[in-house]
Amino acid sequence: PGSPSGVTVTVIDGNPDLSGHRRVLTGSDAAVLSYGGDAWVIREGRRSRIDATNRSVLLPLGLTPEQVSAAKPMSRALFDALPVGPELTVPDVTDAGSPASFPGAPGPVGTVIVTPQISGPQQYSLVLSGGVQTLPPLVAQILQNSGPVSTRPVTVEPSALAKMPVVKKLDLSSYPDSPLNVMDMRENPATCWWWEKTSGENRARVQVISGSTIPVASHDTNKVVSLVKADTTGRQADQVYFGPDHANFVAVTGNDPGAKTTESLWWLTDAGARFGVDDTRDVREALGLKTTPSLAPWVALRLLPQGPTLSRADALVEHDTLPMDMSPAELVVPK
Repeated sequence: PGSPSGVTVTVIDGNPDLSGHRRVLTGSDAAVLSYGGDAWVIREGRRSRIDATNRSVLLPLGLTPEQVSAAKPMSRALFDALPVGPELTVPDVTDAGSPASFPGAPGPVGTVIVTPQISGPQQYSLVLSGGVQTLPPLVAQILQNSGPVSTRPVTVEPSALAKMPVVKKLDLSSYPDSPLNVMDMRENPATCWWWEKTSGENRARVQVISGSTIPVASHDTNKVVSLVKADTTGRQADQVYFGPDHANFVAVTGNDPGAKTTESLWWLTDAGARFGVDDTRDVREALGLKTTPSLAPWVALRLLPQGPTLSRADALVEHDTLPMDMSPAELVVPK
């Protein structure tokens, strides 16, 4: 499916402006948006699907069915940029109800254990086949909500818990430690995927920004350029902004923060177009491209309209006419 009507895609080249009410989502901060008929919780730089009818999960997360069902749409560009995380659902416990295989198990597989602490909050664990796995309190509540009404957590003293084997079978990384702090989309309708990698760093930093407007300084909003295009699928940007510290000579790298590869070279114009650069010394010298290109993820770069490759071979070809634009837009006549 394409991007929903009314959603605008903006590509920002340069550091985002975080003044005003804009904020980077951290910890339990989250945005709840929809795409393709599904609702998604966006936090810590990725998206996790959530079911609006699953109250066992919604209540501990601090969400309501109405809140999730009414989630505002996100663009195809944002959906593609955000890596998908595990679904926020009741954890699937293999062999639940079967006897655990380790000695001293306080109950069958799937039993939630609570251990009191002299100092600090009580600790929760889950009985699995080969041992116990530590649980965040929120996940313990989800499991408790989804089990039989008569089931209660089993209290196990710290000395007994210390003798049980520790395992880590369930991926619980998508669950926050506490109920979500959900952004109000009426006050903060702009959600931005931020990718940043500076020279010498092994990994890129991927974060999500929420705010009342796109992260461009108020005195620079007049520099946001609308692109001429007819694409409505969300696979191209609607507008672009080049900040004071923007990069216009870039090399494509993978979308994963740990990507080490560099691929094709591109020259970016202030008008928001990208031109491939032939990676030969004579072409780069002829264009004055003597510096090391900055890195840019393909998931963002591909949103810009593509021009012809800047190569010696293409420059030596003579044309009688200019090539036809395959993605024209209607000419708006000033009134």
